[in-house]
Amino acid sequence: MTLQTTTLLEPLALRWQGLPTRDRRALSVLLVTGALLVLWFGIIGPTLNWRESTRSDLRAAEETFRQLVERAPLAMATAGNSAQGPAAGGSLNAEVRNQANRFGVVIQSFEPDGDQIRVRVDSVRFTNLMRWLGALEVRGINAPQLTLEATDRAGQVSVQASFSR
Repeated sequence: MTLQTTTLLEPLALRWQGLPTRDRRALSVLLVTGALLVLWFGIIGPTLNWRESTRSDLRAAEETFRQLVERAPLAMATAGNSAQGPAAGGSLNAEVRNQANRFGVVIQSFEPDGDQIRVRVDSVRFTNLMRWLGALEVRGINAPQLTLEATDRAGQVSVQASFSR
């Protein structure tokens, strides 16, 4: 490898030695200046621009985060009111049935009892039941009476519940 490098650089070294001292100095200054320009515009400048761009992106993200944190309580309050607003005015019967269908809960019996509704579900996955009850609670429907019984199938329960607003 050194043999090839010396054969490639030998003509350049001979040419360098053939230059007058003044030209060697001028060429040295020119080479150093060129190297510095390449270093500045090829590496340092783009790195500084990227760093400043990243800082401004970070500032924008922090400002967005701050605004979201400030507005979160209002959004939560608005979401709570809208979840109970239109649905709360609807029929208790319809809302219980709609949410049951949404979560795959099959209601076997449905009995109105004054301002409450009694419901019986023979077999439902426990996770689906909990999602259904959670969705009803968000809409202002609670279950003052709830009886769960294990079934023969793993992860399934039978339910008897009363719902009211």
